[in-house]
Amino acid sequence: MCSSDVKSLGRIDNGNEEGSQERNKEARQESHQKVGNQRQTKTGKRREGDATKRPPLCLNLADTSSSRSSPHAITARAAPSGSSPSLSLTAASLDLVSRPRPASSKLAFMPHPDVCIAGAGVIGLSLALELNRRGARVTLIDRGPAISEASGAAAGMLAANDPHNPTLLQPLSDLSLSLYPAFLAQIANLSDVRVPFQTDLTLQANEIASVASLSRAELDVFLPAHNLTSHYLTLLDEHSIDPRQLASALTTAAENTSIKLRLHTPVVSTQSSGDGLTVVTAADRIPCAFYVDCTGAWTTALPGAVVPRKGQMLSVALPQAAPLWLVLRTQELYIVPRTTGPNAGRAIIGATVEDAGFDKSTSAPEIAHLRDEAVRLLPALAHAAVLDQWAGIRPATADGLPLLGPHPDNPRHLLATGHFRNGILLAPATAHLLAQLVFGDAPSLDLDHFAPARFAVEAIP
Repeated sequence: MCSSDVKSLGRIDNGNEEGSQERNKEARQESHQKVGNQRQTKTGKRREGDATKRPPLCLNLADTSSSRSSPHAITARAAPSGSSPSLSLTAASLDLVSRPRPASSKLAFMPHPDVCIAGAGVIGLSLALELNRRGARVTLIDRGPAISEASGAAAGMLAANDPHNPTLLQPLSDLSLSLYPAFLAQIANLSDVRVPFQTDLTLQANEIASVASLSRAELDVFLPAHNLTSHYLTLLDEHSIDPRQLASALTTAAENTSIKLRLHTPVVSTQSSGDGLTVVTAADRIPCAFYVDCTGAWTTALPGAVVPRKGQMLSVALPQAAPLWLVLRTQELYIVPRTTGPNAGRAIIGATVEDAGFDKSTSAPEIAHLRDEAVRLLPALAHAAVLDQWAGIRPATADGLPLLGPHPDNPRHLLATGHFRNGILLAPATAHLLAQLVFGDAPSLDLDHFAPARFAVEAIP
């Protein structure tokens, strides 16, 4: 992959965080001037999926009913048999989306939600916000606090063009990149917290040389003090964010809407009930039209479809004499600097991939190995102080693709999990696509490759 493979997302205004970013901007401009015009390579056409072949799930948008005081009551119904999918929104959905936000962001919340979401990570919160934006009443449940698992433990790379991603993930990644500016703008609007891009370039190591590979002289400009002579590196136009900043802003954004947050509330089971489902918690029963499982590695909807993969990471203080303003990524390691915000001046180093169940402890040998590998690539980190270390649990699937869509046994039980190392990247597209399914719109992408039914027992030879 080369830099032309990724479209620039544009930088969000970072308010008063100008000093650090201005210095980074000057460094980037100086490097680009020295290197000159970047070489262009041919880019493949973006793959465009056909409309889904499954009948869409629809919501019947009705006016005031006797059972609800909301003027936008929603009831579930099945799509008409043989209806032709369309990429355009239904008239009712367009009307709902176009309605202006009420003067008060705190709406009177009715006891029964239209959609109940389990899992208050980045995926669950992003979907809740998108459904709320469209007018649905949403309850978001989590067995613990918000963003307490993989989302907060991530490095934050929007690595859509990592050559080690599954090829079939590319259209979903491209869609998510295109949605990211609006995604961050919506969060900023609701939370008054701007989540800035931390970096906008990545040096990607590849196993073989290509016309896009940087020469030694070019590499020295972008990364003066390095030990990368045994690698072929290309420059990707790729952003990263700080997931901990995103976590805080997402949670605040949800709190400032009519979304009902039910934290520290484990889901015990779900039961079909008429035209919807009932979500059973340890405390009560919640009827809803749709239930969406966003519980990551903790999902039990399809046993064995999603498994936990432990990842250990650490952060170090970057030496003042060796600042880093871009991401360095090989197949085994990444080094991701924080250039602005409360964590500016540190770098994230990761990560292991371990089959260790749900164990989130760190081990001295693994952390030492990661640090040693980082020092081998960037010798200036030899005396960098270790500031923190942690482990997260990624939700992995056998084919490396997430589960997006209806459970094979119940079209109103949706899944949005299995994002593995790309949950931060794929959150906007996941929210967009799952909201389309809930509202009966034909998905923007063909979801066949992501269908949960591929892991159903009868589908496995």
